[in-house]
Amino acid sequence: MILSFDASLPVLSAALVSATSPLAATSFEGRESRNEKLLPAIEWLLRESGVERSSLRLIAVTRGPARDQ
Repeated sequence: MILSFDASLPVLSAALVSATSPLAATSFEGRESRNEKLLPAIEWLLRESGVERSSLRLIAVTRGPARDQ
């Protein structure tokens, strides 16, 4: 099971992906910090999909938007 998320853009997105297909996903937009919403979003995904934390094998994250150098 793979947990993936992106908190680098105005919309926070998180997803659970099995070896063969997406299992669950969510996204949030708002004035509050995306980082403050990240852990509750992950907890919600796990709870709603019935996935135990111990079954996560990989965490995939984004590097964030590219910046001109």
